[in-house]
Amino acid sequence: MLTLGQKFTWICVNGGAVEIHERLDRAVMNVKCQEVYPNSMVSHCARVGSDHCSILIGSMPCGQKRKRVFIFESFWAEDAQCGVPCLGRR
Repeated sequence: MLTLGQKFTWICVNGGAVEIHERLDRAVMNVKCQEVYPNSMVSHCARVGSDHCSILIGSMPCGQKRKRVFIFESFWAEDAQCGVPCLGRR
C-alpha cells in the first residue's frame, strides 16, 4: 500500500533539545482487500492539536466503472429551452 506524507506519525518533545520521532500509527490491509483495492493509499496528515498524525486511508477500485443511466423526464419536453436539445440527441 502506498504511503504518503510524513515518515513519522508521533513526536515527543521533552522540553529540551531531544525530540523523539516514531512511526507508531499504521494502517493494515489483508491480501483480499489489496486485490479489490489495488490503488489504495495511506496518507499521514499534519499534526493538529496532537502529537500524533491523523491517518487517512483512500481506496479506489481498479477498472470498475458504473454504467450511467439517462432517465428522460417528460416535463423537460414542456420547457421550450430544454425540449429541442434533449429531443435532438440519441
